[in-house]
Amino acid sequence: MKILNWIKENKILVFIVLIGAILRFYKLDYQSLWIDEIFSMVQSSPENPIGKIYSYLRENDPHPPLYYFSLHTFLILFGDTVWVGRFFSAFCGIAGIIAIYYLAKEILNRKIGLLVAFLTAINYFHIYYSQEIRMYSLMFLTTTISFLYLAKYIKSPSKKTMIWYSVFATLMIYTQFFSLFTLFSQYLILLYFVVKPYKIKSKEFLILSVISGLLTLLLYIPGILIFLKTSEMSSIWIQLPEIDVYTKMFKEFFGFAEILIFIVVILIILFFFKLSQRNTLKQGYIDPVKEKQVFTFFITFIWIFITLFIPLVASYVNLPMIVSRYFINILPAILILAASGLYYIKNTTLQGLIIVVFFIFTVTDIVLVKDYYNKITKSQFGELTTIIKDRSKTETKVVTYWSWLMPYYFEETPKIKIHPNTLDEYILGLRNGTLSKAPFWYLDGHSRPFAISQENQSFLNDNFKLKQKIERFDCWANYYVPNDYKEEFIKDNISVKDFKSQYIDNQGVLFIFENSTVESAFTELQKGKYKLIIEGLSLPQKPINNENAHIIIKLNDEAIASFFLSEKDNTSNEFDFEVLETKKVKFKIQFDNDISVNNEDRNAAIKKFIIERKK
Repeated sequence: MKILNWIKENKILVFIVLIGAILRFYKLDYQSLWIDEIFSMVQSSPENPIGKIYSYLRENDPHPPLYYFSLHTFLILFGDTVWVGRFFSAFCGIAGIIAIYYLAKEILNRKIGLLVAFLTAINYFHIYYSQEIRMYSLMFLTTTISFLYLAKYIKSPSKKTMIWYSVFATLMIYTQFFSLFTLFSQYLILLYFVVKPYKIKSKEFLILSVISGLLTLLLYIPGILIFLKTSEMSSIWIQLPEIDVYTKMFKEFFGFAEILIFIVVILIILFFFKLSQRNTLKQGYIDPVKEKQVFTFFITFIWIFITLFIPLVASYVNLPMIVSRYFINILPAILILAASGLYYIKNTTLQGLIIVVFFIFTVTDIVLVKDYYNKITKSQFGELTTIIKDRSKTETKVVTYWSWLMPYYFEETPKIKIHPNTLDEYILGLRNGTLSKAPFWYLDGHSRPFAISQENQSFLNDNFKLKQKIERFDCWANYYVPNDYKEEFIKDNISVKDFKSQYIDNQGVLFIFENSTVESAFTELQKGKYKLIIEGLSLPQKPINNENAHIIIKLNDEAIASFFLSEKDNTSNEFDFEVLETKKVKFKIQFDNDISVNNEDRNAAIKKFIIERKK
């Protein structure tokens, strides 16, 4: 009943959350997992005990454990799948929309809360990281809630509000190490209110705040043990920041969409313009109830400045550490400033127009300009490893730099043996005799191009043949076979799912309902002889006019097969063809004798489409 009452009282917020949910759940598992997401799934696997997860994070790859423990729980409850992993991030993202509403409502008012919830719901950066199996949407959520309870504690200092703030501040720093900078900003805010307290004596507020710090420290002891491991790092993959690093970061927060960035900047300027019109503090301190604008500015300024300043200094003094996604914890503050500026436009027509324009340009940028829901942007290791598994008929060696992550894809394929090496390291082992010559795949990616020394390349050319080459977005694999090795067939990279059609059902069956041609994606075929194996079914199973569906298979524009499908299920047709030179090709399936008689329509169903290359 409470939930129903809350929904009735917050209809606009519910509508905004619904928009946010649609944008985050749509095509949630469309993109493949990139390296960091594979790491999240591997470490959070239901098969790993909590103790093992903590030990690995402490000893091998220092990360705060809250995200991994939470994801681990979700995977146990709902299934160890990519969709569930991303569902957890989307869930945190949606919760973040609600949390920022309550934060803005607490420090300003309900209308600004609704406006900032709206801006968050359609924010590209927040949507993107709400669809990634990493801790960033959780980081946004825990940071927002910790500031919510910080504001509650400042406005109503008590043991209860102090404890709640301490708990959520602890959760924040258990999410990502960069949250420690944000925690420091919160302590600076508290220090001001120790000197200029609200509704409490300075000494009492100091005692409560010290207890809060000690409580947070006590709760964070397991995290400190992991954090200390980072002090051993002497190098990192992050580059030294450029002078405009934060300008680029701000633009990235809004998807580099120039019009949206312009509107946000104008709204933030409007906030500061309204702030400049305020009188000086009459009571000599910030009253968070009477001086909401000043209170908001004070919190957001310290929040943003400290969270950005310390890492910038540390990047030049110690190790570079500035990556945009690490700073998603300042996005709530920026959005609150923009929403406040929008609120201060008192002309409701103009305000409404800006909201509509902002929504239209945001959705247009995401859906049309970026083609976010259709364009492949993440490494396709899943697709790459599936092809390798399909083509490996016997025990196969996969050599890869990413040996500690690829078992995620190969652990249920015992015939695949993973060998941890770069290509140069592996060839060196072959040259010095520590490794024996045998067929092997080399798999790599994540911005790692093919790279090998000239000496090793010469050895490879003299002793091996490159039999197959697979390329997918941001990843690739080569199959090498010793010159004296014999193998009969190699399955090539074409299947029913590679054909461009909206009529492929959940079982992977391709239906053709009228005279038409469906085409595959381009694939590279090596010079050689091939066998095409196609399994299909003519519908209805009783031939119309004693004739079944007729199919023509073309390689580019050259016909390589012409036949009638059988009305009997599980019937295969085999055809031989030859490719005279290595080239990129596409296959075409043409159905050319559609007919409708007595309310019965002749159709074709293609169940399997397999290409095998002869030795």
